[in-house]
Amino acid sequence: MWFPIVSLISFGLLLLVYGQVLPKYNQHLGAPTTPLVFDGKPSPEGSIWLSVHRDGNAILATTEDHQIFRWQRNTGTVNDLNLLRVFLEERIRSLSFSAILAKRIFLSQTMVVLAVDKSLVYADVRPIIYLLSQLGFGRYAFEAKKPNT
Repeated sequence: MWFPIVSLISFGLLLLVYGQVLPKYNQHLGAPTTPLVFDGKPSPEGSIWLSVHRDGNAILATTEDHQIFRWQRNTGTVNDLNLLRVFLEERIRSLSFSAILAKRIFLSQTMVVLAVDKSLVYADVRPIIYLLSQLGFGRYAFEAKKPNT
């Protein structure tokens, strides 16, 4: 009579692990972009990941911890991206601090990986690239899906 209880407890623990632990390992979970399909290397350790897509007349940038930043599509200036600027400055500070605590040095600068939706045009991404250059990021990459072969 106690056999069904053990299976229900194990199933409940499996659901708990899947619902609480596994989504934290997948930084792309819930990101609404559809990047282009190319073959490429995975993101290096210590990189900052941003998902960029369009929602009506606004551009949305989603971070790996699911913070959302919004600005108008035809802005053309970096001043509208102040909240994203503050996030990137804080993120680079925290990455540098964790590298110091771990007693390791990144051989190169921190890379920003942009998962840009394939429906966007260059004019939509240009303010982000200008912001990255103003903040001193010398390395950024565009994420691409690996083809199914």
